[in-house]
Amino acid sequence: MQEKLLEIKSGTLTLFVRWMVVILISWLVISAFLSHWSLLDGAPRNSLKLFLDGQSHRPFAYRILGPSVISVVDAMLPESVQNFLAEQVAPKFRARYVEPLMVIYEEWLPGIGQRAATDWNDPHYRRAYVLMVMLIFASFAGAMLVIRRCAHLLGADPIKSNSVMLLYAAITPTMFLNGG
Repeated sequence: MQEKLLEIKSGTLTLFVRWMVVILISWLVISAFLSHWSLLDGAPRNSLKLFLDGQSHRPFAYRILGPSVISVVDAMLPESVQNFLAEQVAPKFRARYVEPLMVIYEEWLPGIGQRAATDWNDPHYRRAYVLMVMLIFASFAGAMLVIRRCAHLLGADPIKSNSVMLLYAAITPTMFLNGG
């Protein structure tokens, strides 16, 4: 009986460590992604505002799926959580991921800073920005777990399954160079 209990505790610890590794790697990759792309605030063709309005020139996931998920989640959140996201979390994301890139974007797209500032005045936009970052993070973490599980189902041992997952995490940021 005690051996079975020890086996359960060991399995739970292994699962917890695996999840923590996936979350850490996901956050590092997504943080690096946002530091270089940052959802192109104020961009004339593919800004987050255009994604939310269903007018971006990007594929289905950006035009319909992402904004729909964000709208549904935002509507389900209590007002206190909505305010927290808009007033506490969004300014930190803006300071970390948006402001450093505005100088670079301004050279490429004159007036982008003004358009981005106008977007950021809207609390709904700030909440949507935070929720979009969280959606990107969750989808990347989920993709890592799916890839690991697929490798395992195809007969890879745990070390090889983890290696495939880490390879995916290492390659993914190269897919987002120059914003897409």
